[in-house]
Amino acid sequence: MKIQTRRTARLISISLMATGFAAGSLFGQQTRTTAAVEEDEPIELSPFEVDASADEGYRASNAISGTRLNTRIKDLPMPLEVITEEFIDDVGAADLRESLSYSAGVILQSQNDAGSQNTYVGAGGVHNPEGATSNKTQTSIKMRGYITDSVLRDGYLRQNATDSINIGRVEVVRGPAALLYGIGNFGGIINYVPKSPMEEITQHEVTFSVGTDDFYRATIDTTGPLSDKLAYRLTGAWQDTGDWTDFNDQSHYFISPVLTFRPFDKTKILLDLEYGEMSQDGIGFQSVRARADVDPNQQDRLERAGFVEFPDKDLRTFRWSGPDTFRDTTAWNARIELQQNIFEGLNFLAGYNKSEAQFEGLDVGGALQQGIGPESQWGTVTLRPHDALNGDADIGFEFGEINNAIFDYRWSSFDETTERDQFRAELSYSRGLFEDSELLSSTHSVMAGYSYQKADRTTSGTATAQDQHNWRNPADSSYIRFGVQGDGSPDAPMTPTSLNESSALNEGLYFVYQGRFWEDRINLVGGIRNDKNDIRVRTTDYRNNNNVNLNDPASQSQDTAQWGVSFAPIPQVSIFYLESEGLQPNFDGNRDLMGNPIKALTAKSKEIGVKVDLIEGKLSGTISSYKIDRTGTSIFYWWAPSPAKGRFDPTKDIIYSVNENPLTADWSPPQVAARAEWDAAVASGAAYQKTEADGASNWYVNASTPQGAAYMDKVYAGVAAGGGWPGWFFNRYAPDVNNATLDWASGEDAGFNGFAVGDDKSEGIDVQLLFTPTPNMQLLLTYAHTEREVVNAGAFPTYPYPEDRWAVWYFPDGAWGLTGYPLNEAYADPSDTGTWQGLGYGAGERQDDTPENAVSFWGSYRFTEGRLAGLSFGLGGQWESEREYFSGITDGAGQLVTDENGDRVILSTDPRLNIDAMARYEFSLSDNRNAWVQLNINNLLNDEDLYGYIYAPGISARLQFGLTF
Repeated sequence: MKIQTRRTARLISISLMATGFAAGSLFGQQTRTTAAVEEDEPIELSPFEVDASADEGYRASNAISGTRLNTRIKDLPMPLEVITEEFIDDVGAADLRESLSYSAGVILQSQNDAGSQNTYVGAGGVHNPEGATSNKTQTSIKMRGYITDSVLRDGYLRQNATDSINIGRVEVVRGPAALLYGIGNFGGIINYVPKSPMEEITQHEVTFSVGTDDFYRATIDTTGPLSDKLAYRLTGAWQDTGDWTDFNDQSHYFISPVLTFRPFDKTKILLDLEYGEMSQDGIGFQSVRARADVDPNQQDRLERAGFVEFPDKDLRTFRWSGPDTFRDTTAWNARIELQQNIFEGLNFLAGYNKSEAQFEGLDVGGALQQGIGPESQWGTVTLRPHDALNGDADIGFEFGEINNAIFDYRWSSFDETTERDQFRAELSYSRGLFEDSELLSSTHSVMAGYSYQKADRTTSGTATAQDQHNWRNPADSSYIRFGVQGDGSPDAPMTPTSLNESSALNEGLYFVYQGRFWEDRINLVGGIRNDKNDIRVRTTDYRNNNNVNLNDPASQSQDTAQWGVSFAPIPQVSIFYLESEGLQPNFDGNRDLMGNPIKALTAKSKEIGVKVDLIEGKLSGTISSYKIDRTGTSIFYWWAPSPAKGRFDPTKDIIYSVNENPLTADWSPPQVAARAEWDAAVASGAAYQKTEADGASNWYVNASTPQGAAYMDKVYAGVAAGGGWPGWFFNRYAPDVNNATLDWASGEDAGFNGFAVGDDKSEGIDVQLLFTPTPNMQLLLTYAHTEREVVNAGAFPTYPYPEDRWAVWYFPDGAWGLTGYPLNEAYADPSDTGTWQGLGYGAGERQDDTPENAVSFWGSYRFTEGRLAGLSFGLGGQWESEREYFSGITDGAGQLVTDENGDRVILSTDPRLNIDAMARYEFSLSDNRNAWVQLNINNLLNDEDLYGYIYAPGISARLQFGLTF
């Protein structure tokens, strides 16, 4: 049924393209691309539209994203990179992400993301080594070390993938950009400007492409005037491709009709529509994490382990999860916009954008277990050798081999719909003063704007029943199939899991000023913005008696500002300074460890740089140095003290539940070593067994007695010495329990989760240079130097009752508690939890895989004379330094992994170089039909090496034939 639906969709898409092509042919005379139509009066371009008429090749002179007003890039006191349509075509980009491949500092594939290490947003969960960049929207990237999902389409938030056929240019604004674009922009924003109708000429373009990995693609782009007031553009694409890994196939189609209507000389109305569908198969994990002591529902603990090897399979290409996992996306977008010139210098814009994105998918996840499940499904699996440093010593196997293992897995499906309404209204006024005076001449532009955004999201899910299991022999490398377990028996039933409904609202008021003085030598840009944000969340948990959770409304108001100045001592060079702010409201309603609502996450950036336009425009670009300080990051340490909960009674004895003690935990060396202390505590009555009212029997220790304290101290000392796990001391539900751990951060039964509030920073250098020594040669170079650091891993409040020295935040574990450090190092003052040092959780470290240095380059040469006329060559690539893909808190056994110098082990990739090439030949079929053939080869060096947990894709090629008429 699914296959038939996809075939029907392809036929529909081809039919729509053909219809659009025919319409374009009927509505205008076919002319060459370079043809021109004379007009009685030129149409004045709105200040809200970018002027691309002066663009030459890869060089753009103006941009819209910096101030929301069409401005020369050289006059903007900020780093702004423009990726032109010609560059997108030359590198063979088929979508937005591919067009960003040569933008150094933009990370398209991550493995380790500061602040979200345990957030598995991609298919396969923890078994997918890619980080936040694997988000199903395909719009999540990293810039300057910060995750952003703020991809914009002409200023409107666009949170799903887009095809390059509709992209006219991409503008990359680096650094916090709250002034114009509101929330969530710390590293920067990506704003792509769609192609607009040509109002003077008629033009049609079609392309057909084939490539390795079963790549097939066709596009259409037809545009022109329908009358002297009405113009159209229709773009469409169909693509079907495989991948270098098993089953990972993708097909999509996309169509976008656009109309511009000028009912009056100073009025323009834009109607912009998009519709697309994408089907992705084989999205599940390739291999599973090789750790066998973690329940599938606790996948965050699996991240320290490497991946299982299959002796008869190539781990690089093999996808054990099989062909049944999938994700289907349907998205549409509609925009209507009015631009009105009221009188000279005064312009008004109002636009409304409605969009919807639907995601539907099936995924599988799980974990290895040992000694459970049907013995007929037990097997032996191995670790990859380089994972020995972060393997697990506490699960009963030596590094490299797991015996009596079984794969316990569960299926899950989801259905998510996001509806987004966006409105924007802007009024701008521009006027020149003293224009006849060389010294006093100036131009002033002001803009007042209002933006509104409302996003409603509904997500429902089903999964293998909570008390059910699917079993499989992990040594069986045949593909996992939906509906059938490893022994051929039917899958366990699936049941509904949850229904999540959220509604987020953002309203922004902003004012922007731009001034140019002294023959444009001095440029000022500044503005202020106020954001009001609100979110409501309703969650129905079908697995917990249909429990409904409603968050407290998270309403916040926040002001941000931005200002910058540039000075051109000579016309070819300008120096600029910029201060800007970013904002992310606490939409989740998180509270700090004292129970107070956490304020919005904010960032402040300072940047200084120089822009050049030398050698008569042949060398242009920007070099800048920046520092971003981000404050208010919510970090959840489940074991942190939360005094506001007030459940511990300090007037009573400190009582711990110790059901796992030397009498019951002979497997635990710390418990065995404390047998003498235990016997003494039992003899004195400090340790006692009690039968509860419900018939349950619990062991308790009164740690306020000398004998009870001696026993607890002995066990903790054994754990600190590397003796292993002693059992769980922190049962909070036994009736006699009274200890400080009752006031930990976890909100399971205490009303709220408490979050620590941390800070981080990013500083570095950005370079974008374009050298055009001749009209036929273009050389583009970008460079990013990024130093990412966790300044404060989150502060703990002072817990008022330090007499309980065995609280969970003092437990000598390597992953929590003391995080593997001695007590007097974990806390500067052990009696004051407010002196927690954050060791093991990133303080002073990167905790992120953004490379410190990254370089991208691309050069092209076009022959215009002689026998080689029409031939073009391009060569480029990317180089990046090593990346910290594993920040290695512990080895999973509660102990730090250290090197020969005693320093904690951090795993990094090797430096990486990728080379791409292009060859293009343009020729004329007739007077009005221009054609070309283009070959793009990616990864020319055929790099297939392993970088962290992700392999390089190897060489690939695409051949395109295009026709313009």
